[in-house]
Amino acid sequence: MNVRYIHWKEEEAESRAELLVSAGFDVDFTPFTGPPSVKKMEKELLDAVVIDLSRMPSQGCDLGVMLRKRKSTRLMPLVFINGPVLKVEKVRKLLPDAFLCWREELAERVSSAEKQIRSEVCVVPDSVFTA
Repeated sequence: MNVRYIHWKEEEAESRAELLVSAGFDVDFTPFTGPPSVKKMEKELLDAVVIDLSRMPSQGCDLGVMLRKRKSTRLMPLVFINGPVLKVEKVRKLLPDAFLCWREELAERVSSAEKQIRSEVCVVPDSVFTA
């Protein structure tokens, strides 16, 4: 399985992604660089995108919304991990079809996300300001 792990602190990304690597996933945890990273994601066939909310959770939520709004990334399953309760609730309202979990559940949730049927039926929010 091909997974993109997004964390806002480069030094922590590798160790946090190790959970998925040790579970047998092929994980790209290189630093997220905005538009160039999104363009790269559009070209890859990703089984899941994991967005770590432990740092800069609002940006993680915004990224999830942006990925859903783009036709080329809309059907990629999203998994949000380790978010503060209020931010998780915001994500849940904006992207009810996304997976939310804690670190201990990550490998299982990514496996579930990958099995999610990719279809045109997914939630595309109008804006991050709707929640």
